[in-house]
Amino acid sequence: QSGQHVTDAPPGLSWHQWGEAFDSFWVINGEAEWSTTRKVNGLNGYHVYAEEAEKLGLTAGGLWQRFKDWPHAQLKSERGPQLLFSLTEIDQTMRQRFGS
Repeated sequence: QSGQHVTDAPPGLSWHQWGEAFDSFWVINGEAEWSTTRKVNGLNGYHVYAEEAEKLGLTAGGLWQRFKDWPHAQLKSERGPQLLFSLTEIDQTMRQRFGS
């Protein structure tokens, strides 16, 4: 399944490439639902997902102040690896992980 394009992060600058983030989608009647406002039984799946992710100690993209990324959850609280590592360290890690 695929939805709207949500990132322009270069390789290594997303927690996805570090194995620290994942995206999920809400399914209604066997189909992906991308609406962050549609409700079923008074609930929106992305809002429930974000609240439950936070309860588990994850960082939910849907609860970010800017650029809400409702399908996204990650282990780290920092928005991206560039806030913890230098570009040289990121490049070295990505080369080790995925080759040059």
